[in-house]
Amino acid sequence: DATGAEALAAVAAPLRYNSQALLCAISGYPEKGCGEQVDTPATGPATPSAPSATAAAPESAADGDGGPQLGLYAGAAAVAALGAAALVRARRRGRR
Repeated sequence: DATGAEALAAVAAPLRYNSQALLCAISGYPEKGCGEQVDTPATGPATPSAPSATAAAPESAADGDGGPQLGLYAGAAAVAALGAAALVRARRRGRR
């Protein structure tokens, strides 16, 4: 019956929280700070101002996995089929 914070405190004490109850440190790491944004070097493979091609278009059709488009069409087809079945059933009940 322990919460996640209690279970974490049991195995990785001490925990440090800020005034808004945000977990800031586990077992003393990091020593200071809480949730500040980290600067990234401009020479890295992907900077915030210039994302990589894979980060910019994860659902591209070039990878051939079908992406979210397949799920969208399958979901729309399922909704249409259920709607048609409900319509047929309602018309049959009206004739009786």
